[in-house]
Amino acid sequence: MPAFGTLACLRIVLYSRTAAMVKTDPKVCAYCTKEVLRIEREHVFPRAWYPRGYIGMRMTVPSCGVCNREYGKVEDRLFFPLVACLPLSSIGRGLLDRAMNAFDPELGNSVRDVSYRRARRARIDRQMRVITCGETVRPMWTPRPLQLHQLTTQTGLLINGAPSVEFREEDVLQLATKLVKGCYAALSGRVLPSEVPIDAGAFVRDPRPIIRDAAARGLTLGGVFPFQYGLMRADDRNTLWFFSLWGFITLYGMTGSFAELPRETEATSGEVVLGLAGGV
Repeated sequence: MPAFGTLACLRIVLYSRTAAMVKTDPKVCAYCTKEVLRIEREHVFPRAWYPRGYIGMRMTVPSCGVCNREYGKVEDRLFFPLVACLPLSSIGRGLLDRAMNAFDPELGNSVRDVSYRRARRARIDRQMRVITCGETVRPMWTPRPLQLHQLTTQTGLLINGAPSVEFREEDVLQLATKLVKGCYAALSGRVLPSEVPIDAGAFVRDPRPIIRDAAARGLTLGGVFPFQYGLMRADDRNTLWFFSLWGFITLYGMTGSFAELPRETEATSGEVVLGLAGGV
């Protein structure tokens, strides 16, 4: 499957098990850059987001417990909204089933777990909505645009709308920032200095022309499906990143002088939506 949705023109550079990642200082957190006594190995691309049975290489970096837990909460909140928009292939269906099992009360193994799952289900229900004709929304870009079609409401009314799921853009910004810091540390063997500015997020317009332009100027590609990255480096502090999640969702990250460029293609604040795949 080509990287970044449909960009078959970009060549994928696969990870080497021996040379893919440079060893970082085991006492320094790759995210907050603090030196800590107890360090954990953290998956840059969330472990739960890999398809079941995946046996390829997984990128990990040193992390403090605080960063590991906080990013874990962000990944937990985003997992269902992101996988619910994926095409219902075997991978998409498998990930969606895993996400839905996480808030099924009948699968709880204790009273506390059942209560936790019900709370998660209530949160997902609040995020679900139907976008109707004339509404102003800011959908995250995917290769499949948000389209209205005829739907039947619970009361039996026929409306033109698009089922979607809404989530906080701040969570997407934190995820993209984490990917920048984690990939930087894994590939360079150094943490990104905390004083280096970072701008990261998701596109609301088609990013493929931008990626094609970057490819013509020396974009380096790496990773393997389901998670791939593109990196253009001016020097150690000034970098431009693209991240492909499951070949369907594209995030970006910029550091140093790249982060100071005007933003024209990405969401800026508030809530964003993703159209749901059929049958969700």
